[in-house]
Amino acid sequence: MNSEPHRRRRHDIPWDICRLIAGSFCKGCESLGLQNKGGRAIIFVGLEAISIVLDLVGRSKWGFLLAAFLLSVFGFAMTIYTCTKKHTSILTTRTEAERLVLVLEIVFSLVQLIVTFIHFVLAVVRLKSNIYSVSVFPLVFAILLAFKEHFEEVADLPWIGHIITSGSPNEIEQGPGDNTRGENELSSEQQDRTSDNNEGGFKLNSNLKILKGDITQWFFDRISDAIVNPANELMLGGGGCDGAIHAAAGPKLLEACFKVPEVSPFVRCPVGEARITPGFELPASRVIHTVGPIYGWDSNPEASLRNAYKNCLSVAKENNIQYIAFPAIACGHYGYPLEEAATIALSTIKDFGNHLKEVHFVLFLDDVYNVWLNKAKELF
Repeated sequence: MNSEPHRRRRHDIPWDICRLIAGSFCKGCESLGLQNKGGRAIIFVGLEAISIVLDLVGRSKWGFLLAAFLLSVFGFAMTIYTCTKKHTSILTTRTEAERLVLVLEIVFSLVQLIVTFIHFVLAVVRLKSNIYSVSVFPLVFAILLAFKEHFEEVADLPWIGHIITSGSPNEIEQGPGDNTRGENELSSEQQDRTSDNNEGGFKLNSNLKILKGDITQWFFDRISDAIVNPANELMLGGGGCDGAIHAAAGPKLLEACFKVPEVSPFVRCPVGEARITPGFELPASRVIHTVGPIYGWDSNPEASLRNAYKNCLSVAKENNIQYIAFPAIACGHYGYPLEEAATIALSTIKDFGNHLKEVHFVLFLDDVYNVWLNKAKELF
C-alpha cells in the first residue's frame, strides 16, 4: 500500500485544472442561457463527458478529490442559482414537468456533492486509497440542463420526454402559437367577419361558431371579448395551448396569475373551476383560465369537464364578457376522447351560453376541428 497517499503527482495537476475549467464552462453555458440549443448541448454534454475521462484517468487521490469536491460545490450552487434566477423558485415553475426536471437537476448535483465530499474525507483520513469519483450524475443532469430551455425541448430526449409527457400531462391541442401564418391560423380579417357570415369557420346559429386557427390570434372587439386558457391548477403556464397563450400575452400574464390566491397548496384553480385575468398583449381583452380533468384519473371526468365550460361561461357573465373563444379543453395530454369531449362542450354551450352574444370554438388541429364540426351538425 502506498505509504504517502496524500502526495500529488505533478502530472495530475493539469487534470484537476482541466476538470475545473471544463465543469465551470459547462455550468457557465447554462447560466448564460446560450440561444443555440444544439451548439450549447454539444459543448455542455461534451465537456461533462471529458470530465468523466478525467475522473477515470486522473486518480490523484486527495488533491484530485478536492478539485472534484470544489467543482461539485460550484455545480450545485450554479444549479440552484439557475433554478431561482429563471423560475423564482422551484415551486413556481411553470409546469409539473419542468418542476420534475428541476428536482432531478438538484438531486443529481446534490448527490455528486455528497459523494465527492465523502470520498475526499476518506482520502484525507487515509481510510481508503485509489478513490475517484465518476461524474455519471453530473453527465445526466448536464444532458437535462442542455435540453431543457423549453418544455418542448425536454421532450426531445426520448426517455425523459416519455416520462414527463406521460406523468405530467399538459394541453397540447392548440399547437405552438408562433407568429408564422399557416393555413390553420385565424387571420384578423376572418376574426372581424365571423359575426356576420360563415367565413373562417362554420356558423351553427346566431351565437355559436366553430373556427379553425390559432386561439392566441382571436379577438372580437378587444373590449368585451375573452379567450379560454386550458391551464393547470398552479396557473403558471405550461405546454401547448397554455404555453402559447402565456407566450403571446407576455410576462405580465404570468405575474397576474401568480397573484391569484392559492385555495390549497399549489392550487390556484381547482379542476372544473375558472379564474379571469387581463389579456395583456393578446388581441382579446381578457383570459379566462380553467382546468380540465385528466382522463383516467378524475373520478367523474364528464362532470368536471362540463363544470369547466359552465364556470367559464359564469365568469364571463360576471365580468360582462359578450364574446368568448374556447379551445378543446382536456383533449391534449389530459387524454379526453375527442367525441365525448365535443359532445360535452357543445351541449354545455347550447344549454348555458345563451347570455353571451357569441361563443366560438377555435381549434388548431384538423382532426379536432373535424370532430367538433361533425358533432355540432348532430346536435344542432
